[in-house]
Amino acid sequence: MPVPASLQATRPPTWSTGLAGPAGSRSILSTFTPTTVEQRVVVIAGRIYLTVGSSANCMQMHVGPGVRKSSGKIASCSSAHAKIRRMTIPSFDSLLYSIDERICTITLNRPDKLNAMSRSLLDELELAFSAAKADSSVSVVLLKGAGRAFCAGYDLAPDDWILSQYGADFEGPVDAVIDRDDVTEILERWLRLWKFPKPIIAQVQGACLSGAGELLGVADIVVAGEGAKFGHPAGRDLGIPVTLSFWPMLIGMRKTKELLFTSRLISGTEAERIGLVNQVVPDADLEDAALEMARDVARTADVGLRMSKLATNRWFENMGLMASCYSTADLDTFFHQSSTYVDFFSAVRERGMAAALQERAEKFS
Repeated sequence: MPVPASLQATRPPTWSTGLAGPAGSRSILSTFTPTTVEQRVVVIAGRIYLTVGSSANCMQMHVGPGVRKSSGKIASCSSAHAKIRRMTIPSFDSLLYSIDERICTITLNRPDKLNAMSRSLLDELELAFSAAKADSSVSVVLLKGAGRAFCAGYDLAPDDWILSQYGADFEGPVDAVIDRDDVTEILERWLRLWKFPKPIIAQVQGACLSGAGELLGVADIVVAGEGAKFGHPAGRDLGIPVTLSFWPMLIGMRKTKELLFTSRLISGTEAERIGLVNQVVPDADLEDAALEMARDVARTADVGLRMSKLATNRWFENMGLMASCYSTADLDTFFHQSSTYVDFFSAVRERGMAAALQERAEKFS
């Protein structure tokens, strides 16, 4: 859905790329911070909200079907930005969303696909975190996966592929310019979650593979079951994580190289030993342990949580984290031009995804 003409006057010059909304319409989700005014367009539960705030005025406008517009004062705002105090809890197709005891629980809900991340799931995930950010009753987010796996990575099916170009549709490499834009857009989704102001606690059971490592990178605390499995098998032929720079920050240079060079999977116990997760517990105790961690964090004053997270994140950003992430995205694009990537998708085109994955498993077993 395009930005209505009635709102064009307030549109910043660096407007964001459209994202697919939960109802299939085009939607926009971004935050802009000029000198004295913050403007944000966010889609929650199928409604488009533009919030505009300044030291003089805080206003919320809802643009509904047929570009009808209503406006009114928001419950509160600071001197520099507008804030939505409370909104209707959104509903999603690929996520579960609930709030209790100042804890917002966001659950990846594609258990039949081991919660593999599709384009629509990523869109909904961003909207869910935006709702949690805007809700003043939420102090911490608990991120979970439904079923036997936390997340198996990015969905490899053509209809759910996260990039605009599916490798099997090309006899040679994909268009590098388009691919760079796509990969950078995916990276920037994760960087927005990295900057999410409230603590994120990940509860990990079963598979946590490849693209799921991006979720670990943006989480502040990770509680895992002993039976969890971590690794990047896609590194054999599909690319490197766009948030690869989080890995040496978490587990050091040598372990990062080992896990990427070998695509070896590690257990929850080893993940705790090397610092990839904070706490490992028996699988049967995982739910209770993660919830207790979230409750403990939620007891801390919101301002303390926000300032502690910001100060810690800035320390790593000052060491060049952001620049390294963008460089990694460029290198991932380069990987996609390689014969390894092309050959994998040639096998997909000729023999199907299941056969291509089986051939990979046999080659590296």
